[in-house]
Amino acid sequence: MKSLTDYKKDFRRFQKKLILNNYYTSEIKRGKSLYATMLDWLFTTLAISLFVYVTSYNFFDSLVASSMLAVLSAFFCVTVLYWNNRRKKSKKIAEINDEIAHKWIINEISKFDNRDFLMWIKEMFEIYYNTTFHLHAKFIDLIGEIEGEIYAVKCFKCPQDVKITLKDLENFMLEVKELNIKEAIIVTTSYFSDEVKEKLNYVLMDFEHIKRIMKEIGQYPTRNDIEDQIISDYNYKKDNIKKVLKNRSKDRIFKFIILGIVLYIY
Repeated sequence: MKSLTDYKKDFRRFQKKLILNNYYTSEIKRGKSLYATMLDWLFTTLAISLFVYVTSYNFFDSLVASSMLAVLSAFFCVTVLYWNNRRKKSKKIAEINDEIAHKWIINEISKFDNRDFLMWIKEMFEIYYNTTFHLHAKFIDLIGEIEGEIYAVKCFKCPQDVKITLKDLENFMLEVKELNIKEAIIVTTSYFSDEVKEKLNYVLMDFEHIKRIMKEIGQYPTRNDIEDQIISDYNYKKDNIKKVLKNRSKDRIFKFIILGIVLYIY
């Protein structure tokens, strides 16, 4: 027999599922909630069933036959709507989760200073390439050996709308040449200009490449992480609404007290 704790856990799971379904439905349907979408289904099903009922009644002149056909059409309509919605929803949810993960990673990186970002890249590369990278002075940030080749690494932490240009890499390329290093990796939290892509033979890692590496080494936000973030945002908004309503209630009570005093005096 289930204990009270088990029932509480079941209720929390149900509540979490309801919040997530409502969130994803709202995102997919451009602001429509889960309940609004269900109402759309209901009205669509009723409209089709009514049409089938009226048409079949005029054709068969039988209340039983037309009612049965209306029920069958309603069942068929709900089934088609459900499976079509499920197929589209799975794809959309994956896209929404990827967008949330994208923003989450940007937010986490924004908390780093340049040193923290460099150490984060170092740790990630050492896991990904299964090797050791060493910090370097001047314009080269890291140096490491990958499959027998020495690589120089340059890291750029910058906003998403800022593209890395050849001018940004002049000092780095000069130092690479002076040290006679043949290979290099340039990594950025943004993207590269067309001239960099066309003229350099180095390994270029933009933000999308960073995300792919994170997925491969298991550092990319999981579905559970993303769902927890959605629930956390929901609870944060709910708490803020409660605070606003509570403050407004206090203001009303205070106004009524003042009004009562004024009426009593006069």
